[in-house]
Amino acid sequence: MKTFTLIILTAFIAANVSAQSKFELTGKYGFKTKAISATFKLPNNGAVEGMFSMSHDKNKVVVTGLYEEFFAIGNSERLYWFLGAGLHAGYTKVITQEKFAELKFGEVLETKSRDVVTKQYLTGADMIAGISYYIPRLKMVVGVDTKPNIDFLNAYSILFDGNIRIGIAL
Repeated sequence: MKTFTLIILTAFIAANVSAQSKFELTGKYGFKTKAISATFKLPNNGAVEGMFSMSHDKNKVVVTGLYEEFFAIGNSERLYWFLGAGLHAGYTKVITQEKFAELKFGEVLETKSRDVVTKQYLTGADMIAGISYYIPRLKMVVGVDTKPNIDFLNAYSILFDGNIRIGIAL
């Protein structure tokens, strides 16, 4: 339900953007994550992209904001590559096992363990590079990208993910 609300809100915002800018609503499926992104193309070959992503096991949720620059490949107005950078914030669930002893009259009956789930907050920097192709008849965008990022709070949390992008261009 939250994802649906995000899509509706993004579409509403897009409807209010000036006629000079283009808007893309894209679904991304990667090796480690899946995401929904909204991209507002700016008149200067730049774009602002907002992304909501979740790991496949649903233990990690991240919101990312990126600024991207687009470059045409050859003389094509449909095929382009892009580079960008931005910031992210979110959380990950950390599951640890806790062992405890069951006591009766001061004697250990048995040792048990249980899973303990805690949230760990994430903030960090992202980069993105990719290639996209615009299909005007279908008003569709297809492409691939890679988005390495590093988390400032937990330096061991470095993610290098690749995505397949499929979306609509309004």
